[in-house]
Amino acid sequence: MEASYEVLGDSHSEPASEEDIDDVNGEEVRASVEGLARSYIARTGLSALAFALAVIGIWGDGAPQAVIYVS
Repeated sequence: MEASYEVLGDSHSEPASEEDIDDVNGEEVRASVEGLARSYIARTGLSALAFALAVIGIWGDGAPQAVIYVS
């Protein structure tokens, strides 16, 4: 148990080196972000379509199959 408490305070992450910072190109980052945004839009649209079909399915299950009038 004591070993786990010692690890909690440690931070072994290293800062980015200057080589990593110089290799970042704004156009590549922008293209990557735009692609990610397009994928999120597509995923949201597909989820909305699935939700609409589920609502229609539940609504259809509750509809009576035949109307019977009793007089």
